[in-house]
Amino acid sequence: MTDKPFPYQPGVILYDIIIGLLRARGTTFAAWCKELQIGESSARNALYGQSSGSRGQELRDNVIERAGRDLVERAYFERVNQHACNVAKAMQSRRAS
Repeated sequence: MTDKPFPYQPGVILYDIIIGLLRARGTTFAAWCKELQIGESSARNALYGQSSGSRGQELRDNVIERAGRDLVERAYFERVNQHACNVAKAMQSRRAS
């Protein structure tokens, strides 16, 4: 069995999931970044994909790992599926009109 990396698409969904997991722990993104000595804007840019070089990818992976990889994967999967269902419904609605 190959251990392939999870195919995250950097952007709003990934960022919102990280924020939600941190809130569930009773902390904020800013406080969490400060505690881990990670620049808040650097971490945000990595999660949004605005920093997509090797350092940005490494930082994004580090943030995901520290937030709880299993929880992030499950939440990401659910959110992407939810979004896909919403898009499909919108397309069906447009075709019916």
